[in-house]
Amino acid sequence: MELPLQRFSIYDFCVKAQELSKPQDEADHTDFIKFVLCGIHEGEQAVVDPYLNAIREQELHPLEVTRDFDSFLGFDKDIIVETDMTVSPVSRHADALTKSIHLTLEIANPEDPQKPYHVPFHKIPNLEIGKWEGRNSVRAFFPSLWSPGCDSPILEQEKHAQFYDCGLRPAVDHLDRDIGLSSEWPPTYTDEMFRARTTQGHLAFQTKVLRRSSVRSLGRTLRRSLEAHRVTWAKGMLFMHQVQGVKAATMHVPLWQNTGTELLGFLERNHISPGRMQADQWFVDVALQVKSQTGQSLQWRADSHGRLVAEALRISEEQANQITSLRSSKYSKDTVAHLVALAGCRVEPGVRTEGPFEAKYVSIYSTDKAHTYAKEAGRSAKFMTCEKTLKLKEGEPSQFCYDLHNLFVHASQGHHPSNARLEVRVPLGFAEQVLENFDEDILRRSLLSFSNVEWSLRAYRARAICLLLKAQTESISASRAVYGSLILTAGCVWLANSLHCRPDDKNASRNLMRCIFPHTPRAGADPSSLAYLRGSLAEGEAPDAQEPTLPYHPYGMFFFTDFLTNRRHSPRFSMGGRERLTDGSFEYFFIKPFDEISTYYFRTGVLGRQGVHPSRVMNKAVITPRFYHDEPETLPDLFNTAALGTIGDPIVIDDGSDLEEGDIAEPEGTLDNTLSKIWRQFIVDLLSKSPNQKGAGSPSYLKIALKDRLISTDEVLKSKDLAKYWTDCAWKVAGAKEWEVAFRHLWPPKAHILVGAVQNYGNCSYYLKWKDLLSRMTDADAEEVRKQIRARMDRLMWWPNAQQDRIWCTRVQRHFTLASSGQPQKGPAPQLLVRFRPRWTPAEDE
Repeated sequence: MELPLQRFSIYDFCVKAQELSKPQDEADHTDFIKFVLCGIHEGEQAVVDPYLNAIREQELHPLEVTRDFDSFLGFDKDIIVETDMTVSPVSRHADALTKSIHLTLEIANPEDPQKPYHVPFHKIPNLEIGKWEGRNSVRAFFPSLWSPGCDSPILEQEKHAQFYDCGLRPAVDHLDRDIGLSSEWPPTYTDEMFRARTTQGHLAFQTKVLRRSSVRSLGRTLRRSLEAHRVTWAKGMLFMHQVQGVKAATMHVPLWQNTGTELLGFLERNHISPGRMQADQWFVDVALQVKSQTGQSLQWRADSHGRLVAEALRISEEQANQITSLRSSKYSKDTVAHLVALAGCRVEPGVRTEGPFEAKYVSIYSTDKAHTYAKEAGRSAKFMTCEKTLKLKEGEPSQFCYDLHNLFVHASQGHHPSNARLEVRVPLGFAEQVLENFDEDILRRSLLSFSNVEWSLRAYRARAICLLLKAQTESISASRAVYGSLILTAGCVWLANSLHCRPDDKNASRNLMRCIFPHTPRAGADPSSLAYLRGSLAEGEAPDAQEPTLPYHPYGMFFFTDFLTNRRHSPRFSMGGRERLTDGSFEYFFIKPFDEISTYYFRTGVLGRQGVHPSRVMNKAVITPRFYHDEPETLPDLFNTAALGTIGDPIVIDDGSDLEEGDIAEPEGTLDNTLSKIWRQFIVDLLSKSPNQKGAGSPSYLKIALKDRLISTDEVLKSKDLAKYWTDCAWKVAGAKEWEVAFRHLWPPKAHILVGAVQNYGNCSYYLKWKDLLSRMTDADAEEVRKQIRARMDRLMWWPNAQQDRIWCTRVQRHFTLASSGQPQKGPAPQLLVRFRPRWTPAEDE
């Protein structure tokens, strides 16, 4: 049933959020969380309308418009830097160009000379030569190494070695022959790799400084050295010069009288010689920056991109609308602060719509991202992960969300307005004309202005996400592993990461958006409200390949569909009728497949490294595989706990019913059924963790093949003939105290906490499920269950001699007899506690 709508400006929405906000230590924040993240309160659905903040011409909002040169790219057969340069004898792979710069190189097509390839530069093998003035860099590109099947722009190690040994090293010898500094350079590539590798296996490359006089001749000399050594793949080598982050030094009023002077000064300050360059191979990012003179934040309207591009490129509105439509593969929209009406964009015009300035790239954005800019793991902003979120301790807030919230609060309390920017990448020859005398009326009609309320909105959303994730950590751990809870966790992480940067819309994220946002029929959908854009309405796509519905944002902001909250159970989406993530998407977010989440993240009663002194080293381990049966539903229950009923704290079942606060979820199954599963897993885990003989080439002590261990039952541990299953082992007829000690280690009581450097236990599926089960039972019921497990253990012929720090002990101990020889144990062997003296009957072929 659709809820009645309540319209809010951003300011009104923040006021309402403040009304619902409670102190951090309050127990229930549901109303605040659901209003801020779902837009739902008291039976009404909020609609957020940022257009109430539009700049109207009659208001004569004073704007300051300046023009600048933000960055500079140039390609030449020579290096034309006119200053000293820091050169890397061996460059890092991370310094190669691997991301698009929206420029291509024409490469001949030997099969069809009339149709040459237009190859993006970031697809061509390349390496960095060096840097000047800190951030500016020179890279060498090798077009001859590119082919249609070229997968990586990283130069192969063999060719990198050849480049240094046959090119760079001889060139430096020639250039510095009068001074003799080349003697400090590594003799060969191999020698530098030896020197650079640390004892921990990391690489620490060195750099050398070349004087200006040497830099001027470096390109030519390097080319001649490679030719002299017949390095044919270096033929056609190009040098890319890149100047970054210089907009503050080049700002000027966008009038033609100022442009030529500023451009010349821009080149001179960056030590580029205009007389040595070819204008059609050099490109400049020319930008307009719009600032509010009243100190307000400015953001671009999402519906303004067509008219802005038309004015910037001097093309028709029809052409501009075509390349900024959601059907266009040339267009990417960047929503701001979860508000559908606010967005920047990126456009690659292409040859037909590049206009008279031959524009290669247009970027429309705001400067609010500067506060969270940070390059890491292929991203350009701070980010959180589902993996770290699931590892939060009970009641622990997400430190990332907490810090992000504080950043937004501090920004809202100070004077931190964002400016609006429009950048166009054009050939150097057009740098003086582009973005000149830009129509200010178009700017006014394309902007929305805000006080600090924009930062406040982000702060409230960050706080709501933080409180929701904290509520999940406060619930019983088993309910956090429910599918609907995990999808809500992933949704919160995705939402937090898109608060301050462009929302991720890769395939896995699109899959997630289908799970967390409302849907609309594809036919007749309003493109401006769709959750993901490019490709969602792809031209030429077969109708039967399209999803019938698409996720969308009908209420002006990224709002989740409603989710469920119950006492003690993790907040979660109801999965009835809801789409699920593909297996690949699930592992993209959570690292592990769904059926391994509980044992990987939620280990009740098991402390990992946080419970150990940091100087100790823990052994590597793997979670044990699951017990396998073709028809598990036909397996009988092995226990009779009728007096205890079901498990004390039921686990939430996502059956589609919308269970609200106070309702009772169905139990996960009978206690007999649960105990039977744990018992069968116990047998698999004992066998899976049994020790191997010393030496990688030696077999396991246990004869049972790995695949057969997954289907083994307790009949194995009832065998009186140890030779049937063991190549060798050590046994001892145990007394009552020894049986009790081993049992306590294998099946610990409810209050037990596993701490420290222990083997096997924390990676046994049965052990983790056992501890989770006990945590949801009363003390009395937990002890009764242990008695029933002990009764079943007493039917076994043998168990491992389990110790506090390991399940399987192999070290030599007194009173243990080596089964194969009948002599006292003198060497390592798996130790078994037995009921009575066992048999040892080797097979005839042994």
